Amino acid sequence: AAAATAKQTQKPMLVLLTRASCGVCTSVKNRLSSEAQLKSLLANYVTVEVDTDGPQANALQQKYTFEGSALPGILIVRVDGAPVFAQYA
Repeated sequence: AAAATAKQTQKPMLVLLTRASCGVCTSVKNRLSSEAQLKSLLANYVTVEVDTDGPQANALQQKYTFEGSALPGILIVRVDGAPVFAQYA
C-alpha cells in the first residue's frame, strides 16, 4: 500500500525499521511524530513503519538488502522502488 501511495503522490518512501521490544525505536518514533521540524521534513515522504519481527519485514528483506541489523533502521526508497539510503543505529 505504501509503495502504491508513493507512486501516486510521486514521493519517496521512508521506511522505519523497528521492533516492539526496542526502546530506542520507540524514542525515535516519538521524536518523528512530535518535533515540528521532523514532521515538516517527513511531509516530503510516504512513511511506513515495519516491525522487523513481522511478516512485512520478510518481503522487504527479499526486495532490499539490509547490510545492518541494529535497530532502529531507516530505508529511503525512490518512487521507482530503488533504494537510495539505508542507516542503522
